[in-house]
Amino acid sequence: MKKLKGRLKELNCREYSNISTRVVEKHHEIVAIPTEVLNGDLDVAVLKKSRQLKKEYADLSHAERNLFKSKSRVKWAKRWG
Repeated sequence: MKKLKGRLKELNCREYSNISTRVVEKHHEIVAIPTEVLNGDLDVAVLKKSRQLKKEYADLSHAERNLFKSKSRVKWAKRWG
């Protein structure tokens, strides 16, 4: 059980640390896609990259939202519970 706890903690740190920063960075990457298209780089690779970035952004945004909800519940429980 203790080994599992350590691995879960590592996974949590790896996947969810600095989540807000990662969301902003992913958004900037998505915003840069139209610039590539305007430069004439409209090909299948750019479209795949765009689709992948949007999926990653959605996943990170969802995780960030869940983190904020969880923090809010903890604060509420400490204050009123």
